[in-house]
Amino acid sequence: MTEETRIALLNYDWLVRNRGLDDVGLDLDTDTLVYGDGGATIETLCEPGFTPATRGDWSQPPVDAQESAVWAAPGGPSGCST
Repeated sequence: MTEETRIALLNYDWLVRNRGLDDVGLDLDTDTLVYGDGGATIETLCEPGFTPATRGDWSQPPVDAQESAVWAAPGGPSGCST
């Protein structure tokens, strides 16, 4: 995964978790990220610091996420497989 994609996903995830699915959306026809009473260009999602999720050292997942990563691995205890 590219750094830009990771930043965009972290920012979008933060927006959805903190504002809710009813308040966040993507209008792909106009390349607009819609949230609240306004929005921004979709490229804004790629900017480090756009949300708290990408402030600081976002490139290193929290320790608890690193420890649980094995559980989400394909074929791991979650039952997922590729």
